[in-house]
Amino acid sequence: MTDPRMACFEGDAFGSPDLFKLVERPVPVPAPHQVRIRIEATALGFVDGLIVQGRYQIKPPLPYVPGGEIAGVVDAVGSAVRHLGVGDRVVTWQLGGGLSGYAAVAADEAEAVPADLPLASAAAMLVDYQTAHYALFERGRILPGETVLISGAAGGVGSAAIQLAARAGAHVVALASTPEKRGFALALEA
Repeated sequence: MTDPRMACFEGDAFGSPDLFKLVERPVPVPAPHQVRIRIEATALGFVDGLIVQGRYQIKPPLPYVPGGEIAGVVDAVGSAVRHLGVGDRVVTWQLGGGLSGYAAVAADEAEAVPADLPLASAAAMLVDYQTAHYALFERGRILPGETVLISGAAGGVGSAAIQLAARAGAHVVALASTPEKRGFALALEA
């Protein structure tokens, strides 16, 4: 019997995304403390672009599969995993691997996704909302009634920051470069 195969978007060198290609690789087998995720959604952000170009402070080994914000369904568990099971919906951040069919990750790096949250939303929210939350509440310590200025308001972190700050009762002023982006920021309660 041959190994099951999966498609992945992989590059043998850093540089332009044009250097990456669709290839087939064996489906990973989870180690004892890992789960295998059947990937349903992957969010790509600024860090992914830097990694692909070889401009990020960490250079993963080649060949490299981009996509760090991964959401999907657990379809296999390692022998030592007790808190997750086959069929669980999860999200994780990894230094790549999301633009493939499956990923094997440490079970303690996978978080459950509520049944009412679409997996694509879970992947897209993972880094952007955590970054915005940290900036606003841990570093900025914003309080209800305060005014917060958010630049890059139409991007992932910026749009998350608008929503979180508005929900916290802050007055949100957003900077955006085009009428369309300003309209987007206003729709998010800036």
